[in-house]
Amino acid sequence: MDLSAFQNSLFLQALGGALLNSVWQACILWILFETISLFFKRASSRFRFNMSFLFLMLGFFWFLKDLLQFDHPGNASYQRAAFSSSGSHGTQMAFTSWHTLLGYLKPGLPFLSFAYMLLLFLLSIKLVASYFHVYQVARRGLIPPPSNLEVFMHQVSRQMKLVRTAKLWISQLIDVPATIGFFKPVILIPV
Repeated sequence: MDLSAFQNSLFLQALGGALLNSVWQACILWILFETISLFFKRASSRFRFNMSFLFLMLGFFWFLKDLLQFDHPGNASYQRAAFSSSGSHGTQMAFTSWHTLLGYLKPGLPFLSFAYMLLLFLLSIKLVASYFHVYQVARRGLIPPPSNLEVFMHQVSRQMKLVRTAKLWISQLIDVPATIGFFKPVILIPV
């Protein structure tokens, strides 16, 4: 079996390089997030959520930028960038060292990319299977609740000032209480 086409695939090399870069980039973003969190200890949960979402999106777009602009040591653009005279000596040295390390890791980048895509595929299958399981649980084996339970739920909904009330069902398929759905929420109580 000839692995040269697999190992020389520019896409797999770019994906592997972007994955390696995303590790140190995520560390930088995490340290920045934790530093900001120290200064805003009393911040609302909404602020913390928005800040964490912002950092996740920054990490994702940084990964995409690396994926689309990946230069491997065989590229002429890498050679020009690594040995150009612009920038400080320390930056050039760090840039050259990182690309030298990527040069050593280059044969393994396609395997890293393949493992990443395989893991992504398997986790996607698991996610879809879980979604269909939850879909079935929310629609099968349901028993209408007693009227006193529905009255209690409506009273609590009014006290909490909820605009939309969830449907309440007793389920034969679950062992613990559960809430399913966002647009059409359902509260399930085990038999």
